[in-house]
Amino acid sequence: MITVFYHEHNPHPIQRMMGTVDGADKFIRPYLYQDLFRTMRFPHGTAIFTDTEYLSTLQMDVVAGVESALISQTPDARIMNRPSVALERFALLRALKRAGLSDVEATRLDGGDRPTRYPVFIRSEVGCYGPETGLLETPEALEEAVTALPTRNQPLKGRIAVSYEAQADKHGAYRKYGMLRIGDRLFPQHVMFSKNWMIKASTMGFDEASIAEELDYVVTNPHADLLREVFDVAGLQYGRADYGFRDGKLAVYEINSSPTLPNLTNVDTERLERRKTVRALVNEAFKALDDGKTKTSWQTVPHIEDSYRLVERNNWGALRRFIWRMHRRRSKQATKSRQ
Repeated sequence: MITVFYHEHNPHPIQRMMGTVDGADKFIRPYLYQDLFRTMRFPHGTAIFTDTEYLSTLQMDVVAGVESALISQTPDARIMNRPSVALERFALLRALKRAGLSDVEATRLDGGDRPTRYPVFIRSEVGCYGPETGLLETPEALEEAVTALPTRNQPLKGRIAVSYEAQADKHGAYRKYGMLRIGDRLFPQHVMFSKNWMIKASTMGFDEASIAEELDYVVTNPHADLLREVFDVAGLQYGRADYGFRDGKLAVYEINSSPTLPNLTNVDTERLERRKTVRALVNEAFKALDDGKTKTSWQTVPHIEDSYRLVERNNWGALRRFIWRMHRRRSKQATKSRQ
């Protein structure tokens, strides 16, 4: 059984996963972090951690305890996107630049640091909402945008400047590639085409040439070796890397640890072959992770005493009552043992 941990703020990707993978309900178990924190119990077996960027530091402490227990109790199980080592957006972009794998530069603004590459845009380091400014061509334009943040109720904390490294072709079209990793398997998901510098979806429409280009990308998988190294630096075994090229060099924009998988309902028929190909690859990859035949048991999160910090700072009534019951039960057991 594969347990996929996800956050209540981002339910759509897991819903799409359950609709994309054949027979998913038989071997994939979606598990909300909020339910984990409420019950402080988790299942053994194969695990995929997604959406960790939405968790607080204290919540990450609990999730890291789950990771540690999974490794010690089920050493043969696959633990993907381990919270103790996986890199989120800011740390990932910095690590890839240091490794010479990508020129994208990320600068955290609240510490007073400023970029060395322009143009840049400002965005939150959490979530998938994209740029919060236009392209800022100079340090002066960046300072003006930083000064304006409070007027839009956007605090400086958690906001980063990201250098823009995309490049249009001779026809003015930008491309954003999406590469999926599921376990040991890497394969393309899509190519997005747009005349806009910021690409969240294909906005040019698909003609015969672009449909053929996208399908060729999916079938030939030309960038798998490049992206495997990127995923390895990130410490991620599940997700989708969004990337492009500038002057022939790889530029990685992000790795989404909770990607939205392809849908086959209500879609344009001209790209149906590409979607069917990707869906088949997704199914093969998930089946290779876990066949769902191994029964799993449940365990309480270790070091539950430490979770008092989580309760006191978040005032979660349900979790407070759970921990109180646990300590009362242990006190009764200790009293009986002394008698």
